[in-house]
Amino acid sequence: MELPIKEDIPTERECRALWTRYHVPQNVIAHSRLVAGLAKRLGLHLNRAGLGLDIDLLAAAGLLHDLSKGQRDHARIGARILEGLGFGRVGRIVAAHTDMPPKDMSLDESDLIYLVDKCAAGDRIVPLEERLARSWTRFAGRPDILQAVARRFEYAQAIQDQVEEILGVPVEDVIGRGAEDLPLSFLDQPRRIYLIRPGAGRPSGNGEPYIGPMDLPLSDVGIRPAESRRDGRAHPA
Repeated sequence: MELPIKEDIPTERECRALWTRYHVPQNVIAHSRLVAGLAKRLGLHLNRAGLGLDIDLLAAAGLLHDLSKGQRDHARIGARILEGLGFGRVGRIVAAHTDMPPKDMSLDESDLIYLVDKCAAGDRIVPLEERLARSWTRFAGRPDILQAVARRFEYAQAIQDQVEEILGVPVEDVIGRGAEDLPLSFLDQPRRIYLIRPGAGRPSGNGEPYIGPMDLPLSDVGIRPAESRRDGRAHPA
């Protein structure tokens, strides 16, 4: 069965093209694949528990969250790129994946990406405590940075606690320790692009034909095939 394509979410093939276009290093790609796979796995479990997370959105955001890694404020730079390409929902998650204030709301896709990014060190899965300890050692003597690190991991822990309360099991039991069985093929569906010739426009008041480039309203005859195409139904020419 062919899966529907969501116009505002890039396919895996499009994500790979973006990696190439923006020269994303292989180690960042490996990390991004891990984050995407973990987010998908966790999202599927949460949906079985009653949440309504968009799994395609989770996977795409995981694949592209570090699109501009290495640049100053890479999250916002990557988000602007994605929003400019029409992937606004993905861009908003990417913008928030490094630092996001706690919020009194139900879990959403940005929360999961935020959490699993902290559970992935390169292409390895690690507990939050281990990631925090590494950051604490790395930035020892920099109290300004350590304060931000503590805040970020405090929020990640709050998300993890909420996930575990919903699922009734530790997050580590869900995401496992390896990435070998984290397929992303559900994202790799071909995107169909339809080229539709101009529909019938409304005639001018004097009955003369329009000549030249103009943004004309459709007539009732032109609206019907346009709406049928939008709904995915065939319409005779």
